Amino acid sequence: MAKIIPRTTIGRSGMSSEEESNERLVRRWVNDVLNGEAKSTEEWLSCIRERSPDYYDENYVAHHDPLSKGREGLLDRFASLAYAFSDVKVDLVLILAKGDLVADCIRVTGTHNGQFLGIPPTGRRVSWLQNEIFRLKDGKIIEGWVTRDWLGLFQQIGAFGNPKKH
Repeated sequence: MAKIIPRTTIGRSGMSSEEESNERLVRRWVNDVLNGEAKSTEEWLSCIRERSPDYYDENYVAHHDPLSKGREGLLDRFASLAYAFSDVKVDLVLILAKGDLVADCIRVTGTHNGQFLGIPPTGRRVSWLQNEIFRLKDGKIIEGWVTRDWLGLFQQIGAFGNPKKH
């Protein structure tokens, strides 16, 4: 026998209000913060630093990065990315919410104008996909699992010989 869920807990798309709220929060983080109106690396990082408490719990756990501790560790990772790649743009390719989890796929593009993981700047325009799963609680991201196409990125910046055009 099918369980009947009261109509008040289901949104237009069949998602619960918690799922809708969680999806909206991650969507806003990508569209409004990561792709905000920042005109320079310093402005972009400042925006991320100022707005991150609205999105990330201070004790955020990055399961994909055990050296990163809390929200401050996350901000350090954004800084290392920002100094390696200028004019970063993040496009939300896909987003899904189920319960307290939100999964997304984003495409990150930028210009390799700074050292990245020991690789000197190439000046090349690069792009990579990133899959993220976040767990949210009380309107904040508390945990994250992220996988990135570093192989594709390394090929684009010539880390393995001839650069791959993207």
